[in-house]
Amino acid sequence: MRYVVFVLGTPCISLMFHCFWYLPSRIFKGAHAAAAMAAITTLGSLGGFLSQNLMPWVAHWSGSALAAMIVPAISLALLSFSAIIMLAAWRSPPNAGFDFGPSPSMDPKRPQPAS
Repeated sequence: MRYVVFVLGTPCISLMFHCFWYLPSRIFKGAHAAAAMAAITTLGSLGGFLSQNLMPWVAHWSGSALAAMIVPAISLALLSFSAIIMLAAWRSPPNAGFDFGPSPSMDPKRPQPAS
């Protein structure tokens, strides 16, 4: 059973990575998109460091290797929640609570997408 969950879970986790590389370029333009991608890279590097240290620390602190497996589960939940928030911000109409700057429809320099 563990093998089946591992085989099905690994591709699902890998599918979430594309959201974080696709969404910043769709939400932000220019230097803002580059800064968003740099933040993603930084958080990914920090996650690589923390995962090597946090899981053994949780296993040592709790005395159970099973408790250490909660760390990736919580991380995946936070990743999914972040992707949902980003999609909500991207799909929300202008001035609906996620105001990242001027609306694209108000910017005369930006070409408008065909409807």
